[in-house]
Amino acid sequence: MPTAFPAPDRADLIRGLGVLCERPGPSTAQIADYLGLSATTAVEHTDLFVHQLPPYASIYLDSQGRIGGDARDRIAGFWRAMRLVPPAEPDHLASLLGLWAGIMEAAIGESEPGRRRLLDHSSQALIREHLASWLTPYLARVVDLSGEAYRPWAELVGSVTSEVMVEDDDTALPAHLRMPQSTLAGPEDLIPYLLAPIRSGIVVTRADLHRAATTLGLGMRIGERAFVLRSLLEQARDPVIEWVSVEASRQARALAPWTISPDIEGEWSLRADTTASLIRGLVVRGTPA
Repeated sequence: MPTAFPAPDRADLIRGLGVLCERPGPSTAQIADYLGLSATTAVEHTDLFVHQLPPYASIYLDSQGRIGGDARDRIAGFWRAMRLVPPAEPDHLASLLGLWAGIMEAAIGESEPGRRRLLDHSSQALIREHLASWLTPYLARVVDLSGEAYRPWAELVGSVTSEVMVEDDDTALPAHLRMPQSTLAGPEDLIPYLLAPIRSGIVVTRADLHRAATTLGLGMRIGERAFVLRSLLEQARDPVIEWVSVEASRQARALAPWTISPDIEGEWSLRADTTASLIRGLVVRGTPA
């Protein structure tokens, strides 16, 4: 657990956790062993981090639910504020954890008190604004979908983030979450709404859609999530909407065990519960999908 790592080594812990969500390499097993985690296979890594839950903050924080956009630009701006050139993927979890580790190392090695306070403040801003803002729903889904393969990794990421982050009563929500939850613009907006976590409060994966098709006895088309979801809705609109509503409520409850940031987790839970009620109303009103 994080408390087993003294401050100078905690940067290595954080950087190592980032490496473990990248494509496995020659040092992956050694890093996992150092962190007290079991090594995972390339197949397990690809299924989780490529097919189900790509570890890019922008997917979960951008209104379009896609890699890039305003969310990535905001994160890249943080890199520039630190007088660093943003990497090609500034919002990848490995990049963000590596940046956090670098700031932590700089603070440990800084002898001038004012400069050290500035680095500590920058570290807290990075954690709250660009990590804690999306990690709870993300890590909760990692636990859902990966079983024992990545559960210890997810729990360690959540634990060290919670342990290091400082909050008080005046702490505001991250900028990504300060905008009110957008509602459905109309029936044609249902699929984009559900596939944008920052809007819906839920993370819908390919595995979830396969589970819905199996549960409801529907045919599963092969394609991008929007295509698959549209196909399911065309086959059995109301049962699919009801299934998603139940799933939204389930995901809201799944955030309860996580303690990275109660106000952030509460905001995500509220958004998921709002979605559950909102789309259940579509069945009652009979609005076309």
